[in-house]
Amino acid sequence: MAAGLPVVARNLPAYRKLYHEAPALYLLENEKDLSTKVITLLKMSADERHKIGLANKNYAKKRFSWDNVSRKILNTISSIAPYMG
Repeated sequence: MAAGLPVVARNLPAYRKLYHEAPALYLLENEKDLSTKVITLLKMSADERHKIGLANKNYAKKRFSWDNVSRKILNTISSIAPYMG
């Protein structure tokens, strides 16, 4: 995703939770569906693949930047600090 590519993966709860708004994320249930989606993506024009991949890259940069990740970590620490004794 961060490399600017569409993502084809198994439909796992962690992926659904972390990446549910990704524009070119294809979460599928079995190997047949995974391979069919990969073939479909490979049959797209390079421009189409680039466009959806770029949308994924922008999503990843926005959502998973160091600023955003560190802010979430600090918020979590702050929320548990009162219970630390």
